[in-house]
Amino acid sequence: MEALQILSYLLKVSIGVTVVWLLWHAFMRGENNFALSRLFILLGVALSAILPAIAPEISLTTNSIITNQQEVYMVMLKEIAVTAQNGGTNTPWFLMGYGAISLFFAFRFNRRLASIVALYSKANKQRNGSWIIVNHQRDIPPFSFLNLCFINKKNIPNSSIQDVLDHEKAHFSKLHSLDIILFEILSIFQWFNPLFWQLKKRLIEVHEYQADEGVLRKRVDLYAYQESIVSLAFNGIALPIGNCFNKSLTLKRLAMMNLNEKRKGAVIRFSLSLMILGSLLFPIACEKAPETSELEEVVVTAKSEGAAEVQGSIIDGEVFLVAEQMPKFEGKDVNNFRNFIAKNLRYPELAKKKGIEGRVFVQFVITKSGRLGNVKVIRGVDSTLDQAAIDVVKLSDGLWTPGMQRDQEVNVSFTFPIVFTLKK
Repeated sequence: MEALQILSYLLKVSIGVTVVWLLWHAFMRGENNFALSRLFILLGVALSAILPAIAPEISLTTNSIITNQQEVYMVMLKEIAVTAQNGGTNTPWFLMGYGAISLFFAFRFNRRLASIVALYSKANKQRNGSWIIVNHQRDIPPFSFLNLCFINKKNIPNSSIQDVLDHEKAHFSKLHSLDIILFEILSIFQWFNPLFWQLKKRLIEVHEYQADEGVLRKRVDLYAYQESIVSLAFNGIALPIGNCFNKSLTLKRLAMMNLNEKRKGAVIRFSLSLMILGSLLFPIACEKAPETSELEEVVVTAKSEGAAEVQGSIIDGEVFLVAEQMPKFEGKDVNNFRNFIAKNLRYPELAKKKGIEGRVFVQFVITKSGRLGNVKVIRGVDSTLDQAAIDVVKLSDGLWTPGMQRDQEVNVSFTFPIVFTLKK
């Protein structure tokens, strides 16, 4: 992946996380339907990370161009990367710095996991079905991680032990540890975004509210439970990767427990927030499709000296995005075309010497007669790379079987990205 692609992806994810935070702050901040509040955060962060990764696959499939009163569509084929050796290094300094800090956060995550493993290995275990109580001797508050409840019973009054176990088991039943693991992994890549850390903090708060709610459904004595969590919150230092009794959350939890009624309209606020989120994330994630000029005009941004001319052909009739039977390349589906390109494409020597790399978008039409028509670069990089892409696509002329629509041969347009990269 090119340096600019990496930077673009990271920025899109960061912007997406920022949008999630703003929407949560606007609509879900005071929500005491904790399941919906948690779901919104998780869905929002997941979409922010996934959409920019898959957007290049779908970004050009919804565009249409009007040419000569006909509707013309494009099918985006999966890109292919062509790599050439380069003795130099073009790794940007900002990526090196970013990578170094990300390694620090990865090391921190592994160290926290190791501390839990070490604590588990030295403690006594008591299994209760899939739930394991780990009795240790360290001076830290009780906490849970996955199906493990870490507890030092010597530091807890007998009257509070069951409250602690119920609270941590509520974390386990809601799979809260998986949320924390997800955010710990994402923090390796999103450490630079302060709103990501705020969102993680809000999610941990929701975890505690959910666990308290689970305990209070089983018992009536609210004040005795509140007394337990106050005393436990100020006992020792917690391991930051587990679900634990946290000092800073104590007052918020007490206030939330005193809200006897659920706020009305939670589902409406959740649905509205999700719709706004989707409408904002898709434009952020999806790159704008390159615009084309007239269909019959063959456009190459520049050509290297002595390069073969690109021949344009007249396209008779409508050009389709999808036909009932798509064109076949050498008797197989269009993905076989990618193998043909990989086999026949060579990195231009002049581009290698100059250190030129990038993505070239080639557009062409498979006509109803099975010939290659209107081959052109609609977004190029450099004359040498553009012409190399044109030339290799032209080699496929005569190897196609036309697409069929209602038992008739039709024209089908494709757009094919070729990525030229120099191996460092």
